[in-house]
Amino acid sequence: MAKAKSVPSDRARRASQRHASPAVISINLAEDSLKNLMVEQCKNGGAYLTVYRATRAELLAGGVPEAAFPKDGTVAKFPVQTLNACSTGSSERLRGSMQSISGGFELEVDWGPVLPYLQGSHPAVHALAWILLKDVKAWIDSADIPDLAHPLEMLAADPRSGYKPPPGAPRLEISAEFHKKLSDCAHTLYHFVFEHCELIQSTDAAAKQPPRLRLIHCEEVAHG
Repeated sequence: MAKAKSVPSDRARRASQRHASPAVISINLAEDSLKNLMVEQCKNGGAYLTVYRATRAELLAGGVPEAAFPKDGTVAKFPVQTLNACSTGSSERLRGSMQSISGGFELEVDWGPVLPYLQGSHPAVHALAWILLKDVKAWIDSADIPDLAHPLEMLAADPRSGYKPPPGAPRLEISAEFHKKLSDCAHTLYHFVFEHCELIQSTDAAAKQPPRLRLIHCEEVAHG
């Protein structure tokens, strides 16, 4: 009599178990201690990805629950419920995975078309977008108060500028339409950073520990 083949031990015997939906993992993706563990932020086509790499203790301290860690050395895949993420609050359902790596674990969050924006992005990406917005706006408005002469007065006062009106020269101002376009450009630049800036780990062989991270434009790398 032929010996019956054994069922692989890693396969659930019951259909209800095999088709059960993975447990939803709730994570506060705006938590600074978690964002400081981020090693990559990138775009994959129209989707955004954030990757965190650290020890179990560091990820737990960053708010990643124990249930997210793989139990058998494989890759754990699960839905991620946002507890706090800009423009999404606790209403967004993302996709997550966790795998064991040398020295710890790697958590990947697939945001899909949802932009991580300022609360979910790496602190450096957020700071770059914010400072650029503040600096450009400083040239357009005075203390957030529309002033059509302010850009030209800033220009005249800047030591790098060749525009130095003589005493008694007419006071110059820009049109309201041009003022609005400049303001729109400032906010476009702000959003451009979040939409197109990627964070990757440097591959420079000369880079010393700790590993260096690099901000790049998303078109500098090819995505499969």
